[in-house]
Parts: sequence; structure tokens; C-alpha cells
Amino acid sequence: MKPTYSGSSNWGPQQCYFNSSLTNASVNPSTNAILTIYLRLFLMQKDAKQLFDVRKTPQQPGLLRDWGMNDPFEFAKFRQVVKENAEKFWDKRFCLVNVSDYSGLDVQLGRTKVRPNVDCRLEIVWTNSAPSAHQVINCFCVNPGQQLDCFVTGDDQGNGVGQFANTLINESSNFILDAAICKRDVGDPLDPAGLQTIDVPCPRIYKQDGIAHEIGHLIGLPHVGVARRGHACLKAISDDPSNGVNAQACYREPSYDDADNIMGIGDKVAPWNTMPWQIRLFQHTGVGPQGWKPMKEVVPPKVL
Repeated sequence: MKPTYSGSSNWGPQQCYFNSSLTNASVNPSTNAILTIYLRLFLMQKDAKQLFDVRKTPQQPGLLRDWGMNDPFEFAKFRQVVKENAEKFWDKRFCLVNVSDYSGLDVQLGRTKVRPNVDCRLEIVWTNSAPSAHQVINCFCVNPGQQLDCFVTGDDQGNGVGQFANTLINESSNFILDAAICKRDVGDPLDPAGLQTIDVPCPRIYKQDGIAHEIGHLIGLPHVGVARRGHACLKAISDDPSNGVNAQACYREPSYDDADNIMGIGDKVAPWNTMPWQIRLFQHTGVGPQGWKPMKEVVPPKVL
């Protein structure tokens, strides 16, 4: 077992770089080994005068305001919520159950041998400078009613540069038009004789924490349509190799359950979301993903 590892864990189209540790120091008949991903971030405060730094959003007057105009601690609070939201969603989310004969984490306790599973952890680590971060994120404050594209650019060398807006910490409501039919009244309500009821597709609403979605990218998770190889998503990538992964289809394919994934437009997880920990566990132990069964609840160790 290799207790620490630092570097790329790229298993597909989404580049990533982070540190991790694997320890069995606290293993007992009720406590598993722990695999922790450490993501080192440097959040750069950017004010309105630095408009030239904005990317992927048309630059116009009134788009931004300075941080701290209403609260001198606004940026510090934003930074705190970024860490809280990321860890609330991803930390302790999964358990990887040892379904192989791997014994490198076993612990002998008196006459009892314990074979632990692996609890998955995530910790955001703040850095004091850009060179020591895995990702530099320029953070802007938008004026009410304005929108700013948010993104991260994971990098195999740990040199990514992304962009957050202050609004990213707010839960967003996304929707797609369902195949089900809803009834809608149309016409002039002051003229009842002219009112008609028509059939329209029903909106299906999804809630999402944007921070959790972006952190998912930074630990190597692509959009759900990319991971699940949705037909329309793959076509969008073929048509536009540089930006097709951001096509709407790549957030919403191939099923409603996939759209509800955190790497789609929702807030749910699926077994494939454990891949950052599975790949890193392979780098620590030499046992590939087939040796670790992903579970959403903690499964206690096996007493041999």
C-alpha cells in the first residue's frame, strides 16, 4: 500500500490533479480505512475594474461590482461557503467495499484480523499563492440581474485556471421539458369565451449546487452525457471538439435519472461518480475499480 499520492488521476476526458492519502490507522471491527482526496485551491478576489479578466461572458458595463461594497467580509464568507458546500456534498458520500482478496489494509487486533472497506473523503485545502494550488479560480461579484459563466479547467499538471461568480453558491433550479403532458390555459382572462386549454410538455425541475458540480470536474468527473456516452452529446462533441462537452445534451443524457446527476443538472449521484476515488485507490493499492464495489452507505469491515 502506498499511503500518499500526488498527481494526475485522469481516467477519461476530464483532466484532474490532486493529492490523496490512504490510511488504516483507525481500523477496528466497526471502522474502515480512509481514502482522502485533498484539493488545493487558490481563490483570487477580482473586482469590477478587473473586467478584462472575465472569460466566456460578454463584457459590458454594469456586469460586475467590487467585493465588499455592502459587507467588508463578503469575499471571506463566499470562500467559506465554497469549502462548506464542496465538502458537504462530496465528503463521506461513498464507501468502496473490498470485493477482491486484497489484504494490504488488513489489521491484526489480538486474535482478530479485520479486513476494512474504504470510506471516501474529500477536503478542500486553501493555499496562500497560485503556484501552490491545483486550481486557481478568479472570483467575481456580479450585479443583481447579471449573469457570469462559471467554469473550472482541470489540468493534469495542476495548473488549471477557472472562474466563479458570487452567485454560484446559491442553489440553482434547472429544468427540461418532460414527455408528460400538462394542461395550460391560454387567451385573455378577461374574455372567458376566448380561453382555451392546450396540451404542452411539462417542465421537470432539478435543483443543483453549482459548487459541487464544479468540484466534481476538478476531481476528474466529466458531464454526465460524456461519461454515459449519450448519442446527442457525442454528436455535439464531434461537431465541436473544443466546446461540445458543454452542449445541453451533455448535461441531460441519456435518461432523466442521468440528468438528475450532480454532473448533469441535478444533485444525485450514481456508482460512476466514485471513479476519482476508485482510480486513486488503484494508484495506492494496485487493485483496479473491479476490486472495489461502490456503495452510498458505509459498509463495516469484515472480521476474518
